[in-house]
Amino acid sequence: MRHLDFSNNGITIFSPGARFEWGLLSLLLQGGAVYSSVNALAGYGQGRIEYQLADPLRVYAGFSRGAEAQLLLPQATTTDLIAGALWQLDQTWGLRLDYSYEDRERTYLRNSLGTAVTVRF
Repeated sequence: MRHLDFSNNGITIFSPGARFEWGLLSLLLQGGAVYSSVNALAGYGQGRIEYQLADPLRVYAGFSRGAEAQLLLPQATTTDLIAGALWQLDQTWGLRLDYSYEDRERTYLRNSLGTAVTVRF
């Protein structure tokens, strides 16, 4: 559970999920309900599959879909597709490269690339 307390809106997100692992392959499934003090009840679902290509390299692909309400835009269903790779440099540090495609119903389509330094602790 996560709660966001904005000055004009309180949002509480319930997001249970499960991770399944079979050797080098793993599957993450998650979904939930989003309660807002000013918008209608919304929900979402997402899934991600990961595969360990080599000892330091994992690749993944995922999908999410759900209702979204933003302050300046009308409520809409958003669909996201992601793909990427994580290269684990050592036990603590890693590098990640992501691609994402976002389709916000009747509003916009967006493609983006991202990178990150990851830290395990």
